[in-house]
Amino acid sequence: MNPTISCNALAGITTPQTIKIEGQIKKKKVIELIDSGSIHNSILLTPFMALYGYQPPSITSYLRENSKVQAVQHHIEHQQKVLQFLKDNLVLTQNRMKQQAYQHRSERSFDVGDWVFLRLKPYKKMYLKQAKKDNKLSPKYYGPYKVLQKIGTMVYKLELPAAS
Repeated sequence: MNPTISCNALAGITTPQTIKIEGQIKKKKVIELIDSGSIHNSILLTPFMALYGYQPPSITSYLRENSKVQAVQHHIEHQQKVLQFLKDNLVLTQNRMKQQAYQHRSERSFDVGDWVFLRLKPYKKMYLKQAKKDNKLSPKYYGPYKVLQKIGTMVYKLELPAAS
């Protein structure tokens, strides 16, 4: 079993499965958040499992039919509302993250014979860069280079210098 940790524990977000421990170290207040749904590295169990001996209950709906007991029916309806609320919020969050990621992207296409600049990541592909001591100040873009062939939607064959 590989030890894992959830994003909630890393981000400091409290959830119903979060254990909050407050204390002091050298007269400074310290708060430790432990996500009881993630596996602890040293005991290789979730803190909930270590404390209670079983996994925390999930919010999934086990009953697909209506119940004759009113309290059980109310509980099932409440679970379904919570599940729908979580699904809606996940969709909104995914859309917001997608919008943020695509905010600065743009579709570009080039034809054979166009002149383009080539972007290289810093400290890599040193054969096109001049050998400098400080690569932080070297340019990001090199060229212009002529497009010889369009191989795919975003893949082009360029006419690079003979030394490269």
